[in-house]
Amino acid sequence: MIAAHVSGINACAYCYGAHTRIASDFGIDKAIFDDMQRDLDSADIPAKLKPVLAYAAKLTTTPNRVSVGDAQAVYDVGWDERALCDRVVVCALFNFMNRLVEGTGCSPAAEAAGEDAHEPLMSYLARVTTTDRNHHLRFGQVMRNATLLLWALSRRKSALFCRQQTERHAPGAR
Repeated sequence: MIAAHVSGINACAYCYGAHTRIASDFGIDKAIFDDMQRDLDSADIPAKLKPVLAYAAKLTTTPNRVSVGDAQAVYDVGWDERALCDRVVVCALFNFMNRLVEGTGCSPAAEAAGEDAHEPLMSYLARVTTTDRNHHLRFGQVMRNATLLLWALSRRKSALFCRQQTERHAPGAR
């Protein structure tokens, strides 16, 4: 849900469409995602998810305004610090992916049409990760490295990172 929500906020049609389709395969009504984009508070989703999705939205649109209160809203519905940090990493990854997809010109229409002008992202990834391995650091390797970095941050540094963020945004900090 975070992937679709962040992609919708970023107006990334390719990722939003892909993730709402995947969610639909798992039994989640696609209309819920449109409702989330219009008004998260009134969307028909579990109350426990709303503060997490609101946090992801704020982190996407105004990351410098994320506050201790935003984190506390997530904790108040039963999530712990590790869970919040994991969701921060997911949000960061999909913001990264949205910019990558938009920056390379991927679109559902181009993918369906098989247009070379805006080569489908997955076709490009398949091509660059299987050819020209000795040339220079290729796109697929960059993606893999970025994903590994985000995973490492999530697993090794999440508690420290979240404490530092909490302290940074605490009243009177700076």
